[in-house]
Formats: sequence, C-alpha cells, structure tokens
Amino acid sequence: MEEHIKEREIRLTIKKTKEALIVPLNVYSKYILEKYKERAYPIPVISNQKFNKYIKELCEKAEINEHLEIIRFRGAEKISKIYPKYKVISAHSGRKTFATLSLEKGIPAETVMKITGHADYKSFQRYVKVTEERKRNEMQKAWGAP
Repeated sequence: MEEHIKEREIRLTIKKTKEALIVPLNVYSKYILEKYKERAYPIPVISNQKFNKYIKELCEKAEINEHLEIIRFRGAEKISKIYPKYKVISAHSGRKTFATLSLEKGIPAETVMKITGHADYKSFQRYVKVTEERKRNEMQKAWGAP
C-alpha cells in the first residue's frame, strides 16, 4: 500500500476495470497517513466484516438511530422494513456519504466520479442522495436567496 501513496495523492488500479485511479489527498488524509507512518502499513488494516461490525457498534453508541425504510421487491411484491440507521450503516455508506457531501460542497459530479472510480453517470447516481441542503444551496446559487 505504501508504494501507492505519493506526496499529494494515492495511485491505485481498480480491480474491476483495471483502470488507474488517482485520489488527491487533503489535510485530513495527510494527517492520518502521518499519524501511522511508523507502522508496517500506512493505515491500520482490518477485514470488511470487522469494520462493519465496529462501525455499527460505534453508531449505536453515538445514538445514530434515525429510522430508515428499506424497500425491496420480490417479483411484484413490495417488502418494506424499518431499521434504525446504525443497523444498516457499513463501509460502503462512507463511499456514498463522500459522494453526496462532495457534491454538496460544490465539487462537480465528473470530478467526484473520477475520485470514486465511477465510469458512468448512471451507476454513480445510485450513490448520490440529493439532500434538502443541496437543493437549497443550488437554488440560491442560481436564483438568489429568498
């Protein structure tokens, strides 16, 4: 992993598409890399299963328990279940959150797609949630404050 970390970026090859991915580092990621620079790996490594277990426990302790409705379909049958947010959060949630917040901060979708490694906009759209905050900001930017 260390060989992928350069001064201002991380350079990887996406397993699925075999394409190069360059992720720019920011002040937060630089701080984390600096914190662990003396270790064998630049950041602690744990399995995805353990990470998901720990993040669920942490979110439960932090009382992140807003209710979410998960809708699935079995054929034409709609199956709806309500879960507290901490039960459904995972490592993958971080990727979706990053994409959504980056768009909210004004980073163009094409740039976020390059960072997250999405090749087409249709698959990227499944990751992004248009928040009320983003709608307000975009409306004010285009048309001015009320």
